[in-house]
Amino acid sequence: MFLSAMPLHILLVSLCMTMISCARQNRRVEPSILSNDAIQNVRGHAEEMASTSWEYGVLMQGLLELEWPVLSVLTPGSIPPPSMLEYGEAADVINYATQVVANKSAGTLPLADGHGSTADPASLGVGVLLANWTRPNSSDISFAQAAADQLEFLLNVAPRGAHGVISSIDSEVQLVADFTYMVPPFIAYYGALKGGKEGNALIQDAYNQINLYHDGLYDANVSLWRHQANGTNPDSGHWATGEPVLKRTLSIHMVLTYIDIVGNAWAAAGMLRVMDTINNACDAEDFVLERNNLIHWIYEVLDGVWKQQGENGTLYNYIDNDLGLSDSSATALLAAVTYRMAIATGVPLYIDHANNATTLVFDSIDEDGWLLNTVAQFTLGGHTSSSSAQTFVLLLQSAYRDYRASLKV
Repeated sequence: MFLSAMPLHILLVSLCMTMISCARQNRRVEPSILSNDAIQNVRGHAEEMASTSWEYGVLMQGLLELEWPVLSVLTPGSIPPPSMLEYGEAADVINYATQVVANKSAGTLPLADGHGSTADPASLGVGVLLANWTRPNSSDISFAQAAADQLEFLLNVAPRGAHGVISSIDSEVQLVADFTYMVPPFIAYYGALKGGKEGNALIQDAYNQINLYHDGLYDANVSLWRHQANGTNPDSGHWATGEPVLKRTLSIHMVLTYIDIVGNAWAAAGMLRVMDTINNACDAEDFVLERNNLIHWIYEVLDGVWKQQGENGTLYNYIDNDLGLSDSSATALLAAVTYRMAIATGVPLYIDHANNATTLVFDSIDEDGWLLNTVAQFTLGGHTSSSSAQTFVLLLQSAYRDYRASLKV
């Protein structure tokens, strides 16, 4: 559904009236922010467990938001970044981006091997673009060329479906919700740094892809995104952050393996990043409709998920099914999005839900810094964490920190 280009304050009043009325009230809690030692332990596990392109992509974003917020698109004034960084500034992110470019196979377009995914390598793109913009050696074109190759792959090589939608996988046209976090933020940031008509065209392209994915995956009956659509074996489930390799049987026996693929949390977080890229890179009048639609679509997801919140603050991997598993990782990312939306719009929708979720997540971190009660890796012996689950804690910590700071302004 498209919204008219109405003033933002009218849009937000409308959202408040329609969504607060149906969101049940949770008990009020005020979480305590994690200590520096605790968050560094969480970060260390995120880094040591990362192995795939998308894990490194979300890790770089997590580090930007946690350690270098002035360089994150979620922060006003971050676009463009400074052409020269202070000594040591964002060194971790730049080092990861440098490794990505150094390891890129000659003659290939994507930034890394996507292992069948057209989307995952693009998650590395924001870090590579930042490294290019801030490179000390102006004659070094390696970052620029690598980013341009990735963009070329997405725009002109990856399979496309109806209305130009870019497929999430390379073997057929299929829409998967995690695409929204991996691809549009990269295309939008590329456009924001490029500037001018060509840059605005790329930002529009990023928005258009989200629009097409929303059309293909959003289920208005429950205000949630389906996991995937089209292609072989489409999954109509409303996953938070994970999906079993095999479905449960009718007797509700559980499968023994679990893979960390994503759904509503990734979709909301990806739309948030594009929305804030528009906020911080463009004249407001250029993308009023697009920004309003993104706000509306993000709140659709938040409305759908917080209705399903458990009494202890948790969300479940299969959000609208009480037979699902408690998933602290999905809970963390969706709470982070909720805080970020309150900062961006000035309207604290669902903050009680986010506070309860944050308390649950922070209480689920053991003394060694591992996030417990995730379903990123489900085995017969119980739950174990993953790089992305650990990174979601970084995203939540930074979002909650910035939200609390915004209340003092």
